[in-house]
Amino acid sequence: MHTLLAAALIAGFVGVTTQAIILQFHKLPTNLTSYLTFMIVTFVISALYGFIIKFSKLFPHLVENYYDNLGTYRAMYTDGISSFFLVPFFKFFYIYLLYRINIYE
Repeated sequence: MHTLLAAALIAGFVGVTTQAIILQFHKLPTNLTSYLTFMIVTFVISALYGFIIKFSKLFPHLVENYYDNLGTYRAMYTDGISSFFLVPFFKFFYIYLLYRINIYE
């Protein structure tokens, strides 16, 4: 079993790498339409990212305790939904960092 800290670190790693992949295909949203398409892309990529985690065997406890218990479709759905919580925080911190280093005004 993973500790709460280990699970949070894995989730953070997955979230950051997923966003890095998404930003290669879709720029950060600036209006409602681009925000909706960004969320759809985020949901799909996050859902598919679970396959990489499952078949890479980098996180055997996660596969055993999460992916195997939920099944493929439910695990994909929960991975996609969890990304909805990441995007607002990611955008907030990204913009904050750009303001902090005086690039985004």
